[in-house]
Amino acid sequence: MIVCKSSGENTDCIIERGLRFDLTQTLQQQWGSYRGDLINTLLTQNPEISNDFALAQKIMTENSLGDWHWDWTKKMFNCNGPQYEWFYLLKEEKIQGVCIIYFPQNSKIDNQNIFYIDYLASAYWNRKRPNYSPQYTGVGKELINQAINYACNFLGYRPGFCLHSLPDAEGFYSHLGMTDFGIDSSKEDLRYFEASEKIASALGDIADAA
Repeated sequence: MIVCKSSGENTDCIIERGLRFDLTQTLQQQWGSYRGDLINTLLTQNPEISNDFALAQKIMTENSLGDWHWDWTKKMFNCNGPQYEWFYLLKEEKIQGVCIIYFPQNSKIDNQNIFYIDYLASAYWNRKRPNYSPQYTGVGKELINQAINYACNFLGYRPGFCLHSLPDAEGFYSHLGMTDFGIDSSKEDLRYFEASEKIASALGDIADAA
């Protein structure tokens, strides 16, 4: 379930699991077009960022565009082996969010097998930014829920997952209750988070959380 911001009500969505060429191309087209229009608007409103990279980064982060350079077509070719799984969230004939997981990954907490979220993203129209109300919320949490249940039911893992966060998403993962293991210098100085069995059980709506 995700939440429609205009009505404030929970609404059903469709989850498609498994790498799909057609859905990835739809995602690339829908998100790319919206992102291009948004960046052009930011350039018009802030022409000084054309020659000020530090300011450009700041404004992009403030507008939840830390992943503006991601190319989902390339990811389709780089993340397509048996150790990967894709999840697409659809609503109103649009790709509202996507998640790619990698497995197995050793837990820093107890060294057991968990999965690693390689990429998790909500569509640009669902993200917070100044003077804008997202169309849907809860997209990321719903995708995480689906990934946790897949790992438990199909891979036989205990509830748990980890990831490296972009700077503008760190607050989201902290709010979920994930453990912050600090900056990882081996991974572009991104912050490493892990969800304990208890936290992942709650996020996955799994009973008997440890």
